[in-house]
Amino acid sequence: LYTLLAHNVELIREEDAALLKENIEQQLFSVMKGSPDILADDHNLALLSDVLFFINLKSTKVTHQEELNKYTEYFIDELKVLEEPSRLILPFAKLLCALSKDCQLEASQNIFTKAISLVKSSSSIEEFEKLGYLELIMVLSNKWINEEIVKEVCTWNDTSSLNLEVLVWAEKGLLMKNSPLAVEFHAKFVNLLSDKACGSFVARLFEIFVVDIVSINKYKSIPWCNNTKALYKQKFFCETFRRLVESYRSATQLSLKSNYLTALSLVLKHIPSKIIEPYMDEMLPLLLQAL
Repeated sequence: LYTLLAHNVELIREEDAALLKENIEQQLFSVMKGSPDILADDHNLALLSDVLFFINLKSTKVTHQEELNKYTEYFIDELKVLEEPSRLILPFAKLLCALSKDCQLEASQNIFTKAISLVKSSSSIEEFEKLGYLELIMVLSNKWINEEIVKEVCTWNDTSSLNLEVLVWAEKGLLMKNSPLAVEFHAKFVNLLSDKACGSFVARLFEIFVVDIVSINKYKSIPWCNNTKALYKQKFFCETFRRLVESYRSATQLSLKSNYLTALSLVLKHIPSKIIEPYMDEMLPLLLQAL
């Protein structure tokens, strides 16, 4: 079912999505909650979450506010995914990704702060659960949270790995809509690459900025599902390349040079070759020095 939806998303009509919702969505929720084979398996639960995403992505927009209210009540009030770490946070995040950014999510700030708190303070959170909450943070910063609130809630004096992950996913949501705050955040991330304590960890986080995530991609004829800009990767790469190269050249310690090069190489993995080509003359000497 996932393969059918993912490979044919542009062909699916609103009436097709409505038929799927009517006939299988409730069954998917029942399986999601009641089947240990699904709930405990990362791959299967991720696939089920993406199926729910595609069905709702293609549903008629006039139903989105009602659906948003229903899903929020179900996951937050009934399943209590914000009270303690839950694997069911991923399908909730995917459903929020699918619904219109024009919907009113009155509890968005509360959801945002609780998600951050669960990631940072729970000693028992699993990696799968953590990624679900981080994706939720991303979609909220992209679609519903005022940028002043993001700036207020996100703290930079804590360089623990968990807080840095929160910051990078919050920035990803901002980055994809070309937010001015993303530029401010990213300058701080580049500066952290020179931190001897956390610089190498920060370098590995740079891949998150440009990695594709199905549920936050731009889809043809569906401009309302998110604030993702078509050329955000190109803009990001052009700005980041120059900063990383200059920092690499000015660094005197090999460990710091390695951080800049690692960050750059992880970004390059997800950038189309046509965007990279104009920078090859400048990039090749750096790569040769790193050998």
